[in-house]
Amino acid sequence: MKDITFVTAAIDIGRAELSKDFARPFSFYTTQLQALCDIGMPLVVYGPADLGLDDRHNQIHVPLDLETLEKQPDFQQIQKIRNSKHWLEQASWLPSSPQARLPHYNPLVMAKMGWLAEEARRNRFGTSRFAWIDAGITHTVPLDLLTKAITSAELAPMLSRFLLLCFPYQPVHEVHGFERAAMERYAGGRPINWVARGGFFGGPEAFVVEANRLYQAMLSFTLHQKLMGTEESILTILGNLHPDIFETRFIGADGLIWPFFADIAARSGS
Repeated sequence: MKDITFVTAAIDIGRAELSKDFARPFSFYTTQLQALCDIGMPLVVYGPADLGLDDRHNQIHVPLDLETLEKQPDFQQIQKIRNSKHWLEQASWLPSSPQARLPHYNPLVMAKMGWLAEEARRNRFGTSRFAWIDAGITHTVPLDLLTKAITSAELAPMLSRFLLLCFPYQPVHEVHGFERAAMERYAGGRPINWVARGGFFGGPEAFVVEANRLYQAMLSFTLHQKLMGTEESILTILGNLHPDIFETRFIGADGLIWPFFADIAARSGS
């Protein structure tokens, strides 16, 4: 556990205002973030000053507000795409999705890689591995299971390259709003038959920094081609295109990542 720096973020982007299928109050995330903090691993939290987190020696709070998200280089391009008729008409569910309805949703999830790379460069806790972990991860991964996995010595060896957790999926037209044909084109012509998850990923500093370089280049390029999904769409392209950098491990067809942590916990024998 102490050889991995975990990075997460929590900020209110207005998700409580969405339709029932997508709505979540901000307390949904803050409650689970507190549980994550209680595990006791080295943790960097990006979020507003009023998150209410305790002052701990193994935890660093990095200020984050909506204005910071709005200063991202591609913020305006994201807004143009999410409001475009062509993009919205790709799928019936897309107009009511978070990436379509909320101006800060994609800027937030697309910033994960940059924040992880920044923490890998700074290495505030002197660890050899760095992992992004979603603040709301205990919604789908039981806390006791997550705790066993995170505190296990078996987790760090799984991050020998840049780990991507992936689930089998064959999209008909798009992945989170990103055109499938374009994804396959930028993935070197490889068919898209799996999708990388954005809830947990990471590796050693060198791999994180290189993965982020590739990610930022692909993200900016595709956004300016008026192509957009979420961070998972870009990670899926890169996982196909750069198997020397990205190590893919497969989870179940439902896309939930708890089986990965269950496997780690089982290996630890705890």
